[in-house]
Amino acid sequence: MGRLLSVNVGLPREVAWKGKTVRTAIWKLPVEGRRMVRKLNIDGDGQADLAGHGGEQRAVFVYQMDSYRYWERLLERHDFTFGHFGENFTIEGLADNEVCIGDRYRIGHALFEVTQPRVTCYRVGIRLNEPRMPALLVEHKRPGFYLRVLEEGDVGAGDEIVKVADGPERMTVAEIDALLYLPGHSRDQLERSLRIPALSKGWQSSFQAILNQESSATGVKGNPGLANEEQTPAWPGFKQMKVAHISKESDSVTSFILKPIDGRPLPVAQPGQFVVVRVQVDADKAAVLRSYSLSDLPGADHFRISVKSEANGIVSSFLCTRVREGDVLNISAPRGSFTLQPGENPVVLLSAGVGATPVMSMLHALAAENSQRQVWWIHGARNRANHPFAEESRSLMEQLLHGRSYILYSRPAATDRQVTDFDASGRIESALLEKIGVSPTSDFYLCGPSSFLMRMRDGLRDWGILDTNVHMEIFGTLDAIAPGLKRVGHAPHAPSGPPGSGPSVSFGEALFRAAHAQLEENRSRARQGRRRPGYLLQGLTCCAKCGYAYYGKTLRQLGAGRQMKDFFYYRCSGSDGYRFGGERICGNAQVQGNILETTVWSEVSKLLMDPQRVELEHQDRVMNGALLDNLETLTSQKAKLEHAVERLIDSFAEGLIEKDQFASRMARTKSRIVDLDT
Repeated sequence: MGRLLSVNVGLPREVAWKGKTVRTAIWKLPVEGRRMVRKLNIDGDGQADLAGHGGEQRAVFVYQMDSYRYWERLLERHDFTFGHFGENFTIEGLADNEVCIGDRYRIGHALFEVTQPRVTCYRVGIRLNEPRMPALLVEHKRPGFYLRVLEEGDVGAGDEIVKVADGPERMTVAEIDALLYLPGHSRDQLERSLRIPALSKGWQSSFQAILNQESSATGVKGNPGLANEEQTPAWPGFKQMKVAHISKESDSVTSFILKPIDGRPLPVAQPGQFVVVRVQVDADKAAVLRSYSLSDLPGADHFRISVKSEANGIVSSFLCTRVREGDVLNISAPRGSFTLQPGENPVVLLSAGVGATPVMSMLHALAAENSQRQVWWIHGARNRANHPFAEESRSLMEQLLHGRSYILYSRPAATDRQVTDFDASGRIESALLEKIGVSPTSDFYLCGPSSFLMRMRDGLRDWGILDTNVHMEIFGTLDAIAPGLKRVGHAPHAPSGPPGSGPSVSFGEALFRAAHAQLEENRSRARQGRRRPGYLLQGLTCCAKCGYAYYGKTLRQLGAGRQMKDFFYYRCSGSDGYRFGGERICGNAQVQGNILETTVWSEVSKLLMDPQRVELEHQDRVMNGALLDNLETLTSQKAKLEHAVERLIDSFAEGLIEKDQFASRMARTKSRIVDLDT
């Protein structure tokens, strides 16, 4: 019988890696008390890359304490803590070579089913600072596994893990993992894996692809379960293509017809795929790459891309203002997995703004094949002037026997005609879909800005739509390396209700020591009246609801003889505040303070937008710096532990940890000191 040792959760955050920014939620921290486990997640947990993690089949990730001990010995490390491998459940027992796909377990008040091994991901290498880790997990057959939630309920550390049913075929997690990632699989193993209903659809598709390859006489080599032939680009690098025609689709969107210079037929792309465009904006600078979806019927004689001109868009501005018919561009082969899938379910093409481009290609394909499926074209635009493909989409819908359209304008102009140009004012919401008669059994294809996608995804989940029926493509630039996701921005807003009274806010000076040089520079610039990003703030607090810091005034100029004064600052109501300096800011608190001498906005904003950094810094500071160091002697280990006690006290005094966390960690540390003395 196994036991749940720790429940760990974490939300997506951005970390620096090899000079880039990676968005990941692999940093998981233990929680106190019990947590509710739901169909798609544990309360308080999240995933950054939903293409590889999360969803109904991967709601909870499990890793074993025995594997922790194994990696400690192999890697000669002693700095691991619960959640270090990105797991939600740290458990005792249930080894990967014993647990089988389809096994069912009751933990606390929830019921789970084993669905698949961990998907190897480079982010675990970032978390452990060990680039080899993804490969090592497979090679040493210790991947960990995912659970599907059959019955929702609460769980907590200390709960027993009770098996209630065996999975069919009795194929272990380690065996299934090796079947995909390691050589030497047999046909019998592949066929057995496909007889396990609990195995997630993605893994079943991979094993079916391997079987199909072995049954064919094509001579194709490689593992098709890992690299789908249809997703392999038709040519490496870039091909020169001539701009044959340019046309305006709306005030902000321009289409470019591209034809190959060599005259050879192009590979027929899948509806929804994109190409990469490489342009030389400045002769003395490196070429710039951008991805643009193909927006018309896939064909062998040309590609069409449609580009929205952005005020600060380097490539979009170049294409829309400087490129002319007859110019030559460097274009990649079509690629991408956001494609129209075969089937009989109704199809719902949902888009906002220039997000219409890939679903326009899908609409072309459905019309060309005279599809008998019910097809919905639902699009949101600002007004008629900013509505791309208006006539083109209307013409295509008329060719479909079961085609239905619904257009919304968020800010219709006085000349825009309801019924003729659009159906209603407003924005696309999930509640609208049920209202206008969209079937919940449909396949949904969503494309648009990240805020639109996240809102629609959550709304569809609330409606009961399975994640497997929802396909998404984000439009817009991404700061993080995160397939399919972008951080959602929130505009600062005034809190509801009257202001209350609250404590002053103070920040541990140690966290911002590195900002003092910037502080002095900003001071000097403020005195000179220069305007620049990162102005000093006279006071601030943060909103636990939307993550924004609120402030009353920025110091853009500081005239001679002027004195800086205290101001009042506000935050949102309805949720707990963050803890800084040992004080908790209550909901809708009115905070007064002048922290000019201790911090600058550029540093504090990073902290407030990622509150877990506080706890992580404490963890690295105490655990990595003291508790679990690889000490050479017991004497030095005791000295380190005694030093850790001092650090714990400092961290608690600065408000970096809660009182109950401080007490439990202090007790554990002192207990280890007693053990060493013994």
